[in-house]
Amino acid sequence: MTSAYRIRDAVPADAGIMVRMLMSLASETENVELDEGEVRRGVTTLFEQGSLGRLYVAEEVPKGDTNIKGPSDGNRSSPQIVGVMTVTYEWSDWRGKLFLWIQSVYIIPSKRKQGIFQKFYDHLIRIMAEDPKYCGLRLAVNSKNEKAIRAYKQVGMKREKYQLMGRMKSKY
Repeated sequence: MTSAYRIRDAVPADAGIMVRMLMSLASETENVELDEGEVRRGVTTLFEQGSLGRLYVAEEVPKGDTNIKGPSDGNRSSPQIVGVMTVTYEWSDWRGKLFLWIQSVYIIPSKRKQGIFQKFYDHLIRIMAEDPKYCGLRLAVNSKNEKAIRAYKQVGMKREKYQLMGRMKSKY
């Protein structure tokens, strides 16, 4: 049986795999080794303070069986988490609404180019369309990460006229 993918809200039991995937993201894209405790705190804070953002996972499920909700019932295997996405909010004083900001998105290498990012993106577009408090969707991308830029353009995102600037308190 072939696989399908579905997006769902992450739950606290997903924290461990989310931490591992976010650490892999930093290592792969920025060559940065993050402190596991800090990443865990970042993930658990979003579970505890939902007003700061949301966490999502992409699961691989047997095709035609996308209604699996939890662990195996003995007749089928549990869905496997193959990707994670962190979304936070930015208030726009010009619009009086919120932007959804994709902070992080990671898909395990063996599952890339299979439409999983498109599913994450479509999920956010649906949320944005259904809730009038949202005015847009944004993300920041390393200007040297051409693969990611191509993927974002492929789903319909465009370069904006803004350049990200900042001052960091820590090295990353």
